[in-house]
Amino acid sequence: MFRVNFILAVASLLAVSSSPLRSGAEPRGAAPRAIGGPDAFGYRFTDSQEANGPVFNSVWEDISSTGTVVFGAQVDDSVSGAVPIPFSFPFYGSSYSTCYVSSNGNIHFSSPSLNYPAVSFPNAGAPNAMIAGFWADCHTGPDGSIRYSGDSNRFIVQYTSCEYYPSDNAETFTYQIKLLPSGVIYIAYQTMSANGGSNNTGIGIENAAGSVGLQYCLNGNPNTVANGRVIQFSDNQPPADPATLTQASSPGGAGLPAGSMTNGSVYFRATLTDPNAGNLIGLQVEVLPAATPFQTVVTGTSVQTPANAMVASGNVSELSVNFADPGLGDGSYHWRARAFDNRGTASGWVLFSQGAPSFHIDGAPPTAPTGPFAPAGKSFSSPASQASVTFTWGPAFDAGPNLPLTYIVDISFDSTFTTVLNSTVTPGTTYSALFGSSAKKYYWRVSAVDAAGNQGPFAGPMSFTVEPPPGPDSPPEDILPCAAGVGAPGWTPFVGLLIVGVLLIRRGLKL
Repeated sequence: MFRVNFILAVASLLAVSSSPLRSGAEPRGAAPRAIGGPDAFGYRFTDSQEANGPVFNSVWEDISSTGTVVFGAQVDDSVSGAVPIPFSFPFYGSSYSTCYVSSNGNIHFSSPSLNYPAVSFPNAGAPNAMIAGFWADCHTGPDGSIRYSGDSNRFIVQYTSCEYYPSDNAETFTYQIKLLPSGVIYIAYQTMSANGGSNNTGIGIENAAGSVGLQYCLNGNPNTVANGRVIQFSDNQPPADPATLTQASSPGGAGLPAGSMTNGSVYFRATLTDPNAGNLIGLQVEVLPAATPFQTVVTGTSVQTPANAMVASGNVSELSVNFADPGLGDGSYHWRARAFDNRGTASGWVLFSQGAPSFHIDGAPPTAPTGPFAPAGKSFSSPASQASVTFTWGPAFDAGPNLPLTYIVDISFDSTFTTVLNSTVTPGTTYSALFGSSAKKYYWRVSAVDAAGNQGPFAGPMSFTVEPPPGPDSPPEDILPCAAGVGAPGWTPFVGLLIVGVLLIRRGLKL
């Protein structure tokens, strides 16, 4: 690189410090900020220290061995020719399909420049139309490289094991500048032995005229970088926080309160809005065990709206998870959600429930009810037209949350329950029913259902018999009926006359 002598360096710094700050320039000595802007064009930055900031593992794509080489080891003070970008990249109102890559830690879109050291943003001096990832007097060192890679979805320039000049292996920097077709810019820092607090190091962006820019860092003010840090620059306003968070057991179903049980899927939905006309919005949900706190980055089971299902501002978006998904299973969970737009900007996270489980997953059914079972082989009869039968059994046991069980009692004429005459749900371990008094044999069985709707195995079948009530007693065979003339033999009058005649004869003899 061109060596800048001490006098010129001092003059340059004095000129910078004496010039008024332009729009987007950060005042020296300002407190560290994980968000910044907007500049006069509307660009803002957010870094991964923010709860709604970008996530390093979602941004970083290592191309240290697969990308096209721009510079290999031991390259100093060099700038590439035009490097193709596979899409038209929008930047400060212009679109670019090529860029120039500098060994001094920046890419820019206008005339190639290898100038250094960094100065405050914006600045009319070259380079302009610039994205400074770690702009300083740097080189690739004995084992470093600079490569690029891209397709229609993203373009990456990666600096691997680069160093401040003139040190050799005293420090190494591995970071990348990543561009998206939407205009979103990421600068992701994988491993950094220096934090940008020295050597006239600058991080930021500026327009083609050097009149508008946004500074993240200049010699550590107001920010520095660290391993695993990622910064997002965008002229796009983030969506509003998702509203009307709802959980349900079916798509579009009625909302379930916090603490609800499920044995299958949980559906999450929210109303999404975005201040930028024409943007599409999606929903991202993170689920964690209730005892595990949420972190700045996503650490739990995460689902989000696919690109082809994003909605316009003001609409509802819905997602689901299932207890069979990785990271889930029987247990208690809480969840949070945020909105993101099609330009890569996200809202803040919103918790569904504070300090309590959002829902419980219970996929294991309870055991079969225990004995003793009654009736079992018993006969019932009643003087009335119906017989009352009371069924009793012992409790079932459930490994899930300690919530009440319900029981299903089935009754049938056959032991296979091909046809169920009656199926009743009851909250306790007893149930009574009336049966007709005609003689029949019945079978019954019972199973338990937990609060999540899991039904356990049946206990049974048990049987019982209903007999008809006894009829009235029959009179003895040697007793005649009392009703006059009922069933009397036809010779009864003759016997009567005979008796009268005998009596008259006896009386006549006495006379």
